[in-house]
Amino acid sequence: MPLEDVPRDDAALSQLCARFHEAHRQRFSFDDPDETVELVTLRLAAVGLLGGTASAQAPAAGAPAARRERAVHLGGAWTSAPVYEQAGLGAGASIEGPAIVEQAYTTLIIPAGWRLAVRPSGDLVATRETQS
Repeated sequence: MPLEDVPRDDAALSQLCARFHEAHRQRFSFDDPDETVELVTLRLAAVGLLGGTASAQAPAAGAPAARRERAVHLGGAWTSAPVYEQAGLGAGASIEGPAIVEQAYTTLIIPAGWRLAVRPSGDLVATRETQS
């Protein structure tokens, strides 16, 4: 339910709750105005100017070292792939697929024919080197 330019005061809040109950009644054929309205998700879009920012720099890398090998099913066949920890990949590191890169919040699969490079900022960039 968009808030748009709603004043932030008690009267506007009561009006917003009334609008919610009306929208609920229209969508679900019932409402309960005595029930507390709970804000579950709030989305915000903002535009502004930032002053100069300094990019973080990842530490330079030596040759990346795989922690272990893992069997993976890629391209219709089983193959062995080295497993790297993202935290151990410094700036300039490059990994040829097939490979696996583990992070605290995700896992990257780098297929054969792809290369993963670590930029000076620490960003990971995968590039297709061959057409498979």
